[in-house]
Amino acid sequence: MKKLLNLKMLLMLSLVTFLVSCDNDSDLYDVPYITFGEVVISENSTIIESDLGNTLVVSNPQILERAKVESGDRIYGIFHFVEPSGNGQNTKVIELGFVYKILTKDIVALTPENEKEISDDAIAPVDLWLSGDYLNFNYTFFTDGVTTHYLNMVTVDNPKKNEEGYQYVEIRHNANYDYDKFVGQYTGIVSFDIKDMVEADPSLKGFIVRIKTTSVGERFYKLNLKEKDAEHSVEGLSSESMDAVQ
Repeated sequence: MKKLLNLKMLLMLSLVTFLVSCDNDSDLYDVPYITFGEVVISENSTIIESDLGNTLVVSNPQILERAKVESGDRIYGIFHFVEPSGNGQNTKVIELGFVYKILTKDIVALTPENEKEISDDAIAPVDLWLSGDYLNFNYTFFTDGVTTHYLNMVTVDNPKKNEEGYQYVEIRHNANYDYDKFVGQYTGIVSFDIKDMVEADPSLKGFIVRIKTTSVGERFYKLNLKEKDAEHSVEGLSSESMDAVQ
């Protein structure tokens, strides 16, 4: 049986704007910060290119190795600053205290051929937000601990909501009939790549996201691109990646 996520760890942290200058640099070392970004590993350094456009030089890359994070992977991390500056204004040296490898996926079109596989099972949304080139979904569901679940974001031919300037998409969950033998609860984050969609439509204002929720059924969420990188909370994550979700 695959190890279940440890939900005793409750992280109620807000995304904070990266500080490139401070009246008292020592203040940077007193509080934890969080980041979402892409890991880039070279022969001489390990860095995180954050969604906010900053470069975080990792002073303890061994924590990434233990989490099986490779170059090009997307992560959520909690860190402290350890040096006041790196090689540039937007560069800081950090020490990671927690890392979670994020599943990333492209948006796909829903078709008669893939509709059954993609399915539309209920899921519990925790948070939904835009940052960098991604639409991020923080979720939770109950599971038997061995069944692989699937998460996808799809476009559809007949949107249930229409608003000028907004792209309609649906988050779809396939629980693979994992309904009645609950032995634990998974929570995690999946990031859907929106870069091509945004670049293809310069007039795009944002997204309307439809989710079938476990609490109230069908719900619709409106995300504005102008509010990208706004503060949000992330809770209940384990340091292990969600290898039971694809």
